[in-house]
Amino acid sequence: MAAGGTCIAVTNGGRHTRSLRALVERAVRQETPGWQMCPATHAFTAENAAAQLATAFESVTCLRPASNPPVVIRDAAVAAGYLASLASHHQGDSSRPWDEVVEDVRRQVQAVIDDKGAFITTGDLAAFICR
Repeated sequence: MAAGGTCIAVTNGGRHTRSLRALVERAVRQETPGWQMCPATHAFTAENAAAQLATAFESVTCLRPASNPPVVIRDAAVAAGYLASLASHHQGDSSRPWDEVVEDVRRQVQAVIDDKGAFITTGDLAAFICR
């Protein structure tokens, strides 16, 4: 980055898609009791990013929405695809094959969609403006 430039970093917080992650935890715990899903981005989160960025920038400003925005899922395949993309982060910690976890959660999300028209979870977002 050039001197005097600006860096904008965006990441998720610990509450990001919490209700979807709860379904994953329930599915994994069938074979791995006590398992907890850490967000894939746990190394750089809304909660710890400012301290990391402050090591390289004089000024770090965090911007977060006043409330957690809804994430509306109307197609269970979207949730399944998202979870399938996380396999490399979580499969090693789970005794249950990740594709089974994904399918279990897809069915649960589909049941909510069939009943209510959508599965709604919430985002937890943060943007950091660094100078």
